[in-house]
Amino acid sequence: MANERWGVYTEEAPKTWAQGLFEQSATKKHRLGTVRKLDDGREFIYCLDSGSGISAGLLIAAAITTPTHEDTVTVAHPVGTKIVTVTASGATAHQFQDGWLVITDGGGAGECYKIKDNDAADGSDLVRVQLYEPIETLWVTATTDVDLYPNPCNGVYVNPADAQQKPIAVAQRPVTASKYFWGQKSGLGAMKINVLAAGGLELDEKVLKADAVTAGWAALLGSPANTDVTGVAEVVGVLVKEEDVTDDTTSLVNIKL
Repeated sequence: MANERWGVYTEEAPKTWAQGLFEQSATKKHRLGTVRKLDDGREFIYCLDSGSGISAGLLIAAAITTPTHEDTVTVAHPVGTKIVTVTASGATAHQFQDGWLVITDGGGAGECYKIKDNDAADGSDLVRVQLYEPIETLWVTATTDVDLYPNPCNGVYVNPADAQQKPIAVAQRPVTASKYFWGQKSGLGAMKINVLAAGGLELDEKVLKADAVTAGWAALLGSPANTDVTGVAEVVGVLVKEEDVTDDTTSLVNIKL
């Protein structure tokens, strides 16, 4: 059942979907960030690749989020407005589709709205932004500050090796550059594991974090060769394989993202 207020679109199987679970599309078939839940407990999230492609089994990082900020809006809007005008130099059409508008200061400060779509910036750097819900506080040109955020699923890429952020999904099939696809966020699925110098570690019921050496891979929590980010490690899953492993491997994991 759709829930536009919270930006989560979860459906229980069975359901007819516009895009198959392991299909890729050059055109958008669902809202970015749509969550698809299967009856076996697996969950997938709808994403757009950044343009680099992603190999199967790799952790996927959310798009780098750089908000567009307008310090005091130039156009006032009354309560109930659903199409607002924001200054956003260089903004392209659909850049903030399925993203968020946050009022950071002044009239309406603290309010957050889901963005349905946006036009490209005009000659005066003004952008028309369509919201799913109307604004509830008057925008004041002297005080209201606004930030526009793209959807984190818009332009995802291989999780970097700094391991200091929590990935949002795992690719279960190779992803072609700039295609829309479903990444797995929970349940049983494949994940690449970097055993590093800790040869012989047993992989039964071991907690995994994002690897700090190889981009897109996971590593055993507490691995001797991977302790540089122990204090900020984010759990990405739990291995279900019971076997001593002496080399890098792909394994079945209970994904927890």
